[in-house]
Amino acid sequence: MASAFLARREAVEKIDGLDERFFVFFGDVDLCRRLKEAGLRIAFVPEVKFFHQRGGSTRQMGVAFYFSSHFGFYRYLWKWANPLQKPLLLLLWPLVFLTAVGRAVTAALSRR
Repeated sequence: MASAFLARREAVEKIDGLDERFFVFFGDVDLCRRLKEAGLRIAFVPEVKFFHQRGGSTRQMGVAFYFSSHFGFYRYLWKWANPLQKPLLLLLWPLVFLTAVGRAVTAALSRR
């Protein structure tokens, strides 16, 4: 989760910062991948304690949360796919969209 992500300024500048095409989801995954490909080290420090009010921001998104999360995942796959994989991803796009719609509808109905 990027809610507790720390990075050196030099490292982030080396890879030209965050990819702004990722709105909320998968920007952290993309950032880690680019840092690793740039030869930089990524570490997880389990001793560090951090309180994160899960859903504090995403709860405000309502059903847009589902579209943003699914499309972020798809955008990540598209960005890193090789030319041979992209036709398959185009075929999967309707499934990604329909899954987001289904999850959004289910969430909206469960709130009633």
